[in-house]
Amino acid sequence: MVDNQQNRKRKKSRHHNNNYHQQSNHQQSQPQDSQSSSTYIPNNSQIQLQLTNDKKDTKPIKSQSVDESKVLSLLSKFAPKVTITNQTKLTHITIILSESESQLLEAKNLKQILVDKFGIKDLVVENKEGNIDSLITIYGQPISISKAITFLVFVVNSQLNNLANELFTLKSSNYKIHLLLKTAQRVHGIKYMDNLSINYDIDSFNVFIQGDFNSIFNFLLDVIEHGGNEIDINSIKCESNFGIHLDPALKNISNENLKLKESSKSKLLKYLYNSSKLKQLKSENKKKSK
Repeated sequence: MVDNQQNRKRKKSRHHNNNYHQQSNHQQSQPQDSQSSSTYIPNNSQIQLQLTNDKKDTKPIKSQSVDESKVLSLLSKFAPKVTITNQTKLTHITIILSESESQLLEAKNLKQILVDKFGIKDLVVENKEGNIDSLITIYGQPISISKAITFLVFVVNSQLNNLANELFTLKSSNYKIHLLLKTAQRVHGIKYMDNLSINYDIDSFNVFIQGDFNSIFNFLLDVIEHGGNEIDINSIKCESNFGIHLDPALKNISNENLKLKESSKSKLLKYLYNSSKLKQLKSENKKKSK
């Protein structure tokens, strides 16, 4: 019996020791596993901040539109698709542009190009300081000025106002322009047309049209044939949108207003300071005034 009890004690002690060693080994292995599984790598490098950014070489965006030489060549071959009773009469058509657009047109020396390529007689720009609109009037024979304005439409849309780098081709129907007309009708393939009255007394309208080269060219010829372009330019005044008027009376203050001002000032001081402090401020102001 004694031997059996001793053997049992020995087995229990061995079992307890084995469990202790297993637990201690497991606890020691845990930090090793956590270190090996970590992906963080400390970075001791310093970041340098600069007050200015380095300039990057930016390449200019190439225009996707057709070259203007091809447009000039195409327009030179255009023939009217409408009836023109008098092809040699001198007339005019006025387009409406912004002041910045008209300045860019003048900078490109387009007047001489229109004279040389299409035979127009003159191009007159009318604007007034303070007004955002400019009136561009082209004088000449019907076919000449219709081709010239169609070319101006191309320049304005594809070069001056093409901020989104929109595609303009020889067959595009997204060309737009504003015209100063008496009457007009949507003919010859014009995609869109709208109008806004400028002066009801003389029947003048800001007519907006959209279409391709061919439709715009024949639309202009049709307007000339029906007299829709015959507006007296002198009757259209480009008035300034703002003005500055200095009147000496604006600076005059009546005695009544002066008394009200002093009364309000006195109430404000009484609210901000106590009586002793207020007396001190008044005495200081008197000394300064002397």
